[in-house]
Amino acid sequence: MNMGISVGSLPVRWFSHLRVLLSIALLVIAGTAQAIVQPIDQPELHIPIPILDEKGEHVLVSSNPYSSRKTCGGCHDYESITHAFHIEQGRDETSDDYGALRGLTTLVGPGYYGGYNCMGSSNPQSLAKKDNASADDFGDLSSPDYVKRCLTCHAGGGWMEKDRNGNRYDETDPTTVKMFDGDYYSRATNAVDAGMDGHDHSGHDMGGIAAWDWKKSGVVENDCLICHVSFGALKNFNPRPDVESKAPLSEFGTLRRNVLGNTGQFRSVNTALLEFLNLNLTGVVENDTSLVSFQKIEVDPAHAGHGAPPYDLEKDYKDQPLLNWNAAAFDADGKVEIPMLGFPANDNCMMCHRTSNGRRGFYGFGEGAEAVYDEGDGTLVEDYQDDVHKGKTWIEASNGEARLIENCNACHTRNYYKQNSAN
Repeated sequence: MNMGISVGSLPVRWFSHLRVLLSIALLVIAGTAQAIVQPIDQPELHIPIPILDEKGEHVLVSSNPYSSRKTCGGCHDYESITHAFHIEQGRDETSDDYGALRGLTTLVGPGYYGGYNCMGSSNPQSLAKKDNASADDFGDLSSPDYVKRCLTCHAGGGWMEKDRNGNRYDETDPTTVKMFDGDYYSRATNAVDAGMDGHDHSGHDMGGIAAWDWKKSGVVENDCLICHVSFGALKNFNPRPDVESKAPLSEFGTLRRNVLGNTGQFRSVNTALLEFLNLNLTGVVENDTSLVSFQKIEVDPAHAGHGAPPYDLEKDYKDQPLLNWNAAAFDADGKVEIPMLGFPANDNCMMCHRTSNGRRGFYGFGEGAEAVYDEGDGTLVEDYQDDVHKGKTWIEASNGEARLIENCNACHTRNYYKQNSAN
């Protein structure tokens, strides 16, 4: 009896099934089943693009920080992408009476921005309302204060770019802003001197609150690359002597949050990642290169205050960081190929969603989340982190596409199951 099956009689989805099963079998035979990386999760060179600043000028001409709105938004629907709740965090649902209507007067909105948040542990801080009669009415933190506080995890855009009325902070005429507006005043350091907002502050007790100069600081546009580059491709191209062994991801975080964010250099925040991103995918070390570097001034640790950045930045006459864009990385048309991920890797998600002190988040996925058993009697000690789906295969019924459940996208990204040809 002929047990063969004609290829022509097989449904298309069976080829996807067989391809995935064969890949799994080969990996198991090789003993590498715990380190599966699917082709769809590999970084690829994005088509060549120019890198533009917030005015639309090429950075090689202006030497300014790059703008994701102008650069990525040239092709992608930046407005739609950044209007997702993941980025807005409730900004577009805020109102000063939001909490009063619910018996929780300090709340301004339903999301992280305006609601109770995880960063204060048992003592969460509240967002200042838009309309405040005096310094006594002003909440714990304003919008610029939240930007500095939350840069470790939040990628920008949404409430880091626009006020509660939907206006971009740095495009708002400060003379039209009401005094003590929670989007345009600040309790934190680096606020501009009171009076620069065009208001007469004589006779007013500012209570340590001052107007924030958004035109000087700039805004934090959504940093597309935080999700779409492989953190494994980061490299310390100019390591400081005291941190040669420090992970590039950690150094990137220091530059982004501690050096730029904490000093109010918001428009330069997204350029930080490009200092550490290796554009070279060939594996030949001699070809490693990055797009830009910040001009740094080393600080003597003995003279640095507690929590102070480990270095300072050279500034121009406008008090903006001096940048050295790498002209050699661009082609003759002024464009560059950047290795990008189509879908964020686990490390990208865990940068923000990892659980720590007082935070709700994610404990782990896979090997690091395996159950622990007592060595003596074999009883279960703890299993709270376990994820039973890892390593299994999901087959999308609508098109037969199969994916190994190896990362967050398997459950959290609808387009992860699109056919590759449909990209």
